[in-house]
Amino acid sequence: MTSATDTPKKKTPSLGILDGEFTPEGYLRVTKLDRFGSLAKAGSSAGDIVKEIDGTIPHTRDQLRALVAATTVGQTVPVLIQRGSKTFRVPVKMRSLKQLSISLNDVGGALERKIAP
Repeated sequence: MTSATDTPKKKTPSLGILDGEFTPEGYLRVTKLDRFGSLAKAGSSAGDIVKEIDGTIPHTRDQLRALVAATTVGQTVPVLIQRGSKTFRVPVKMRSLKQLSISLNDVGGALERKIAP
């Protein structure tokens, strides 16, 4: 007999964007990025503008969350980034919130930090 506790929990994918603001053109400018997050591992940094995720433009935070939620941990998703006058597409391997938390705890030993979904 299986119980609800026997069912493996679905890992929650994350880009590792901690904060951002939408530009007047409707794109997300990343203002704070988890350096262990999926997007940072792909080479993105604070100040970059996310123009597309897997071919779709996220115009709101809810759209961004829905696009990320539609991915799976381990999946590689193309993300279109603008940095200054240059625009480039990077393959982003989705990591889970738990993976990000473990990475943070490994650095400095006593580092305590919560990652918001």
